[in-house]
Amino acid sequence: MTSKTRLLLLLAVCSAFIVGIIAFSSDENTEALKAPQQAFPAGYKEQLDKKIDADPDNSSLLTERVMYHTAMRVLDSSLEDLQKIAALGDKGDPDGAARISLCMHMEVAEYPIDEVKRCYEESLKTISRLRKQKGRVSITDMKFSDSLDEWFINALLLTGSPDANKARASFFADAEATAKTEFDKRYVEATKKNFPTMPFDREKYLNPLRENYGLPLKP
Repeated sequence: MTSKTRLLLLLAVCSAFIVGIIAFSSDENTEALKAPQQAFPAGYKEQLDKKIDADPDNSSLLTERVMYHTAMRVLDSSLEDLQKIAALGDKGDPDGAARISLCMHMEVAEYPIDEVKRCYEESLKTISRLRKQKGRVSITDMKFSDSLDEWFINALLLTGSPDANKARASFFADAEATAKTEFDKRYVEATKKNFPTMPFDREKYLNPLRENYGLPLKP
C-alpha cells in the first residue's frame, strides 16, 4: 500500500473528507467505503489477519484492517488497530494520521474527557516535532503536498488552538499557488469544500464518524 493510499484511507476513516476522497480516488481499496459488502472478496478478513499475524508491525496492513473494520462499522476493532499503529511511533505513523484518528475514535466512543484531551495534546506535540524536523516551525509555513501539515491543522482544530484559522489559510494559499493542472485545481477545491470551515464546528466534524458506527449524533 502506498503512502498516498494510506493517507486516503485514514482520511476516509476519520473525517468528513470522505466525500472528496471518494470523488477523486480510483484506488480499489476505497471502493469498500462505498459498498463494503461488494468490495471485500470472500475470505478477505481471514487472509488479512494471517498477514498481520506474520508481520504484526506492518502499519500498511494494520491500516488496511482499520479500513475494513470502519467499513464494517466495528468501532472497538478500529480503535484496537489504530492503537497498534500509533504505538509504532514515527515509523508506523509518519504524518500523525493514526494518532489523530485514534483520538477522534476515542472521543466518539466517549472515553473519559481527560484521556481524550491528553491524546489530542500529545498528538499535536508529536506532529509539531515532525514538522520541526522538516524545518517548518512557523504556523504559516504550510505545504499542501505534505499530509503532515493537513494533520497538523486537524490537531490545531481539535485542541482548540487559536492558530488553526491562520494555519488553514496558509495551507490553502500554498495549495492554490502550487496547483498547476486542472486535476490539481479540482482536487484543491474538493479538499477545501470538505475541509472544516471556520468557526470550527466540532460536533459537525465528528458526526460522520458517529454516523458510520451507528452512534447518536450530537447537535
